[in-house]
Amino acid sequence: MCPRSNMWHSLRPPPVAEALTAGVRLGLGTDNAAWSEPDPWGEAEVALLISRQQGLRDAPGKVLEVLLVGGYRALDLSPRPIEEGLRAHLLLVNGRDSGILSALDTRSAIVKRTRGWLVARVDGPSYVDLSSYRALRL
Repeated sequence: MCPRSNMWHSLRPPPVAEALTAGVRLGLGTDNAAWSEPDPWGEAEVALLISRQQGLRDAPGKVLEVLLVGGYRALDLSPRPIEEGLRAHLLLVNGRDSGILSALDTRSAIVKRTRGWLVARVDGPSYVDLSSYRALRL
């Protein structure tokens, strides 16, 4: 689903809440780069706003799940596990300066604030010192 593109072309919000409630295997993306900048975090924020407006319970958690693993599921794939010896795809986010760590609703804050505070994308073997980072339990 591409909420920004859907709204641009149809002038109405897509049925995000209905799709998530019905169990549709949904992924987020941008299908029309001529009209919308390719930005999965922007799509997630718009999906969050739409789903909240449509009354979806736990909208932030569901939208975050769709953003992070929905694409795998939509293609009938399993998300890659994080295990020793396997390549990992990680995002490091500055949670302190972005306000994510102090937000009342952490999941909403991750969806809405990650875009501007992405520290690094790590793919595979890395020598990034993670000792100054803390994991955020969702």
